[in-house]
Amino acid sequence: MRTTRAAARHAGRWLRAMVGPWRSLLGVSAAFALAWAGLVAMPHAPAAERWDRLASLAATGPVRQ
Repeated sequence: MRTTRAAARHAGRWLRAMVGPWRSLLGVSAAFALAWAGLVAMPHAPAAERWDRLASLAATGPVRQ
């Protein structure tokens, strides 16, 4: 039981160490994907308005919880 807990703790630390440097990149790419979806969802809007909306969404960045 004790070794299983230690192994799980070690795996959790290893996973956090691997994901940590990529977390900000994942957040930025998710924010860009949401902004792009918002841009594509407004085909009726003029192109300049769509690009302004994309720029404003991209400038806000990912929302931290």
